[in-house]
Amino acid sequence: MLKHSLPLTKEADYKKYFFLFNQSDLELVMETENFYVFKNKDYVSRIFSTSSKICVKDMSEFLELSKRIDIRKTLIIVNGSCGKEINQEGFKELKYRKVSPVKYVIKDKPLKYIILAEEYHRSWRLSGEEPIKAYNAVNTWK
Repeated sequence: MLKHSLPLTKEADYKKYFFLFNQSDLELVMETENFYVFKNKDYVSRIFSTSSKICVKDMSEFLELSKRIDIRKTLIIVNGSCGKEINQEGFKELKYRKVSPVKYVIKDKPLKYIILAEEYHRSWRLSGEEPIKAYNAVNTWK
């Protein structure tokens, strides 16, 4: 798979995701009989930090919000009730060293929240703490 890519498999309800073709941050780079592959032109580091947080009730609210703000700069919790802390200026990619596929060392001082762009799993730990599910897909810690 291409680095920084997003595949869309041509199965079941895939036509509901055709809005991806209109995203300015995605570029269609390949189409086969079974899938489309989009390049993410606005790549964000594997580990980043933000001082903003918003909770939304479901994925449709998340998608609507993504049309209004840069979701890379705000931690978004889906199916949560945590209020809003919007500060789009508080964002930075963190420098890190990958020790192994399951261990990273963060070299920077983070802002309020750390986001690890690895598929969410409660086994990930940061200073012994279990992660919160962010963007309905990845790991975050306060």
